[in-house]
Amino acid sequence: MAEGKWITGLKGDTPLPDAARAVLTARLAPVERFLPLAIRAAHQDVEHVHRLRVATRRCRTALDLFRPCLGEKLFERWRRTLRRIRRTAGDARDWDVFLLRLQEALAKPEAKVAPGLHWLAGQAIALRTLAQRDLRARTPRAGQELRALRRAFEGQGKQASAEGSVFPSLRQAAALHLLHLVGELEQAAATDLDEHAQLHQVRIHGKRLRYAIEVFASAFAAALKQELYPQVEQMQEILGELNDHAVAVQRVSAMRSEARRFQPKLWPLWRPGVEAFLRAARRQRAQQREHFNQFWEKWLEAELGQQFRAIVSE
Repeated sequence: MAEGKWITGLKGDTPLPDAARAVLTARLAPVERFLPLAIRAAHQDVEHVHRLRVATRRCRTALDLFRPCLGEKLFERWRRTLRRIRRTAGDARDWDVFLLRLQEALAKPEAKVAPGLHWLAGQAIALRTLAQRDLRARTPRAGQELRALRRAFEGQGKQASAEGSVFPSLRQAAALHLLHLVGELEQAAATDLDEHAQLHQVRIHGKRLRYAIEVFASAFAAALKQELYPQVEQMQEILGELNDHAVAVQRVSAMRSEARRFQPKLWPLWRPGVEAFLRAARRQRAQQREHFNQFWEKWLEAELGQQFRAIVSE
């Protein structure tokens, strides 16, 4: 079974424990591969941290999907380890994205904004360095922990098979889980989407649905992968861009407050660049919010949620 985006080779009648072993093995492999790269070689390729974070999210979704096969104690141990990796990698990745956007602004800056942009870059580089140290400090044994958890799960699975434990088929479990995820997504999107916190919840539920489809697609009609998955993927791209701009607004606002407080004499020199970057981030955030509103109107008009339910419930 490949370690890429899609889980292949599973059929609807695959016993759930067999599917769990195959999927969790495939989803854990990228985490184990990118963890040492993100810790030791992030300066060589910023994508190492990004791929690690995505891999932990996919692995976390697989945990939820196959939670009945894990047992609560093992599930919690695995969840805590993945959460620690994801959160520390997430802070580093957010600074990487911030610096990439700042580089675009620094490509041809006007003279009056250049000092502020360079100051922002210096602050961001220092904070990115601290994030890397935190990643290194909090995950030195994470790889060993994950391997130990995988061995514990494999041993537990053999014991369950020997005891004749009864589980639903992959298709039965997948249908219930996907229906639940679609319901959560639409419920989150039915709230006040002018609030960033609510949009963030929509993004979280959309990610869970996206990663679950990547696991279960082979157990359902091709339309799930070919027609509906691209819609979820597009939604995630829109909300990902929106979140990047929202994070930039939050972090620049905080740095601006600190500069005003601790460097009042230098602040007038930095102000034009800082304010210009902040205005651009706010404008782009508003544009992406409107983009999502338009997307969601089309989602509702096309009754995509009902299409999901129809395919899953066949």
